[in-house]
Amino acid sequence: MILAAVTGYPLAHSQSPSLFRKIFRRENLPQAEYVKIPLKDISTIRKKIMPYPSMLGFNVTIPHKITIIPWLDHLEEQARAIGSVNTVAVDRTHEGQLLLTGYNTDVDGFMAMMEQYISNTPPGALVLGSGGVSKAVWHVLTSCRIPAITVSRNPSPRQIAYDSISPQLLRSHPLIINCTPAGMHPQPREAPPLPFQWITRANTLLDLIYEPQETLLMKKAAAQGAKTFNGKLMLQRQAEKAWEIWKKTSSL
Repeated sequence: MILAAVTGYPLAHSQSPSLFRKIFRRENLPQAEYVKIPLKDISTIRKKIMPYPSMLGFNVTIPHKITIIPWLDHLEEQARAIGSVNTVAVDRTHEGQLLLTGYNTDVDGFMAMMEQYISNTPPGALVLGSGGVSKAVWHVLTSCRIPAITVSRNPSPRQIAYDSISPQLLRSHPLIINCTPAGMHPQPREAPPLPFQWITRANTLLDLIYEPQETLLMKKAAAQGAKTFNGKLMLQRQAEKAWEIWKKTSSL
């Protein structure tokens, strides 16, 4: 029996189970299962997975990508550098104690989006939100040498507020990346408060949300002529990378 999971809260919208079922069919693993472990308090994660001796690992989603780190035994180098974890490999000692190692496959997922949807390197990017996934986005942008600015409803000294966005800033930072949950199921009527009247066909929006497939943010940006893409490709690519990690760490 092979078991994997996703944890976070809420999880009703998660497409990870169906995605991994396709992976298991492709790998000819009919007995493998992928389950949801909804947790408001990530400190209980060890207690939740201890009863599953066949657990290979689990994915981590909102809101635990940063807060799970203190509950892990090891961090892979890239995850440590980023400061965010979305994939955990599970191992056990001979005494039956859990050993949890954190990885970040959001980097692989977002890089896939950049390669697929961005043909020319933009002069700058606006990153909406400052949570766990935004850290992976920043890592990729930095590696691509794309200057970025984080936009937040409650900005820190190194961030800006939405009302600080000007037409000039949207021209110098034409790539917009939504790392917030605004617009995600089950609240599809929400959108980050961008000044949509200043968005033009020169802008490209990468919305990391994949459910719904077209968020309110995407609709409003597209109405101004911007190119828009959702996060489905990122979800698929990070899942494939997670599966590679679990296969390697479990010697499947």
